[in-house]
Amino acid sequence: YSSRVQPSLDKDFGTLIDNFNAMLEEIESRDERLESLVGDLISARDSAQSANTAKSQFLANMSHELRTPLNAIINYAEIIQEDLTAGETETVVSDVGKVQTAGLHLLGLINGILDLSKIEAGRMEVEAHSFDAAAILREAIDTVKPLAARNNNKLSVSIDPSVGAARTDSVKFRQCVLNLLSNACKFTKDGEVSLRASIRSIDGEQHLEVAIADTGIGMTPVQQASLFRAFVQADASTTRKYGGTGLGLAITQRLVTLLGGKIAVTSEPGAGSKFIFSVPRLFGDAAAAEPDETPDAGAEPGTAAARTALIVDDDNDARDLLDRLARRMNYETIVASDGAEALEIARRSRPDLILLDLHMPVMDGWTVLEHLQSDAALKTIPTIVVSVDDDAGKCFRLGAEDFFTKPINRIEFERALLSYAKLASGDILIVEDNDDAAELLSRAARNVGFTPLRAADAEAGLAALENCNAVGVILDLSLPGMDGAAFLNTLRASEKWRSLPVIVFSAQELDGRLRAEIAAKAQGFHVKSETSPRVVLSEFMNSAALARPAAQDPEDRKCASW
Repeated sequence: YSSRVQPSLDKDFGTLIDNFNAMLEEIESRDERLESLVGDLISARDSAQSANTAKSQFLANMSHELRTPLNAIINYAEIIQEDLTAGETETVVSDVGKVQTAGLHLLGLINGILDLSKIEAGRMEVEAHSFDAAAILREAIDTVKPLAARNNNKLSVSIDPSVGAARTDSVKFRQCVLNLLSNACKFTKDGEVSLRASIRSIDGEQHLEVAIADTGIGMTPVQQASLFRAFVQADASTTRKYGGTGLGLAITQRLVTLLGGKIAVTSEPGAGSKFIFSVPRLFGDAAAAEPDETPDAGAEPGTAAARTALIVDDDNDARDLLDRLARRMNYETIVASDGAEALEIARRSRPDLILLDLHMPVMDGWTVLEHLQSDAALKTIPTIVVSVDDDAGKCFRLGAEDFFTKPINRIEFERALLSYAKLASGDILIVEDNDDAAELLSRAARNVGFTPLRAADAEAGLAALENCNAVGVILDLSLPGMDGAAFLNTLRASEKWRSLPVIVFSAQELDGRLRAEIAAKAQGFHVKSETSPRVVLSEFMNSAALARPAAQDPEDRKCASW
């Protein structure tokens, strides 16, 4: 259709020729669009076929990867059972260690699949908080030391002194580092794996930059091109020799992006690989505020005063695990296998803490929460939900003070148990106009040892501070009269209260500018529907900025509830 009829001097023929040529141009343009569309469809088909092939290979690999540790768990458990029955205990400790290793490996595989699905569904969120980035890096190195030793690899570490306090999601940051270190150790034998970390300025913003290099098998340019695609490994021979699912790097790349950073790789076959990723030291709105210098302290077993925990779960193994963890933290324990039994025990024994599953026969956990909240004698008992479900918001709305998804992170869980052991002290001012919200915060404050003082508006809050020696403030933003932002500005303009720790706990949605302004003046910002009161109180307990007042004679303290 590219040919055209030559113009004619004859008027009638000229018009006919012009119309004919216009029709040819339209046909030619249509054909070009059609050809482009066909090309796009072919490309989409090829991509879909490639993705389908990758997922088929992934499922084949996953079948093997899941069965291997599961088989080890079952077989070693059988051996342990037989040895204990026969009175032979010499190898039991070693066998239990192998069961634990296989179980952790299996959990890692399952978590990888779940993490990727949450990221791709847009359900993975960043939970920014203050932590020591250098400590996280050293912890990651300690974690992979056994893996490095297994392949006779030398580990070297260089962490610049500037790498210290950060405010982003420490769990996701640690996962990125661990994924890259684990890969480096796995694909390197009789070689060296190094970690280098520093602070780098990118577009005027401080970034944590982590470089992990190895002297392992390396990669070709073709392999590097598909490196961050889910379900893909270098090739089938790599899968057979080294195992794995092909999800680790895909998850790492997505987590780095989620944290606002970038990741890159350089590699040569036989000469090793080097991964470099950087993430903002202060995530999102926290970029306007400096993080606390001291990270959360880990929980130490046996430091809590003896208190009673009611454990409610219909699964014997889950109940036994929670029982052991609670006892490690010096809690006395009572157990129940369903919600109805739990309520009966709670009314009779008045435990100090309830650990509650959601899915149970007779009465489920949600109904238990409703009954606890409607009973004046029970509603003050803090409840931690421990469930396979992922709906923490619903549980918080029903009165739960904390939420853990099974399988739980033991260290974080023990830290939560510790926080309910009344180890805090001092007065804490709660500036909140909503009675129910103030009561929940007051209860959480008392549970960890603080003495809560309540002010229903900003003016009353300022008056309370004049008459008290509060160690910190929990502040709502939507207040009658002077709002929370103005209250915070008043504190920061005052010589007396400039350094007083303030954590904002509000349901108000803020635009980026206002949230950045608040973050610059407060030690923390939490959304009510997403965070438990216990987490807010723990932030005070673990904050280096917590300005505890000097001891006073009780008669000199004029604190009251406003």
